[in-house]
Amino acid sequence: MKNLIVAALVAVPAAVVANETYVEVPVSHVEPIKQVIEIVEPTRRCWFEDVPERPQGESRSHTVPLVGAIVGAAVGNEVGHNKTNKRIGAAAGALLGASIASDIQRQRQQRVADSSVQPVVRQEVCTTDHHRRSEERITGYMVTYSFGGE
Repeated sequence: MKNLIVAALVAVPAAVVANETYVEVPVSHVEPIKQVIEIVEPTRRCWFEDVPERPQGESRSHTVPLVGAIVGAAVGNEVGHNKTNKRIGAAAGALLGASIASDIQRQRQQRVADSSVQPVVRQEVCTTDHHRRSEERITGYMVTYSFGGE
């Protein structure tokens, strides 16, 4: 049979650790302690996709709605008959003018985008998938031995 060395501490305090004694004893049985653990393995997948290139001038200009607001305010101011009506007309005209100018700008950009062939850019796209699996592993051993007749 296999033998096991057993460490017996003579005194518990840390200052007395130097008083360790080792005894060789016969081992009568060894049984592995198994535990099922879950393993998560990340897997990264990458591929290339063709995506439309965003044109340089695609950012919306605020000039067109501002000009529309100014023209709308001027027209609204002329429609009013007294001072209060002129102010209300100018405010309503500014809002309406900005909204109309914005709509016109959006429609023009859409027509240009629809009529032209947009260049594409090759772009790498990646995702990470996590695969889970269970595995049984030995985490220790239950050891039976004889020491001092016990």
